[in-house]
Amino acid sequence: MSTARQRLEDVLPAAGLSLADDSVLLESNSNDVWAITDPDRGTVVLRICWRGDRQRMLREAAVGRELSRVVGYPEVLAAGAVPAPAGLT
Repeated sequence: MSTARQRLEDVLPAAGLSLADDSVLLESNSNDVWAITDPDRGTVVLRICWRGDRQRMLREAAVGRELSRVVGYPEVLAAGAVPAPAGLT
């Protein structure tokens, strides 16, 4: 089983982000949630959905893009999927 840090390192290139020394794993019940300082974007939050219905994050991003101005949902900078590491299906 991979660790939260390993999952972060797997996802960062696809997200267009670099691993920062000050990356902080935040508490979450269902996802890995990281606060990352990006040199171009400032502080961003990266959520990694790695168990259960891994497509739900893509659906949430699509809804969030539509609701953001209405309900104060944070701006969705990007959403996508990467192949699951071996042993994680």
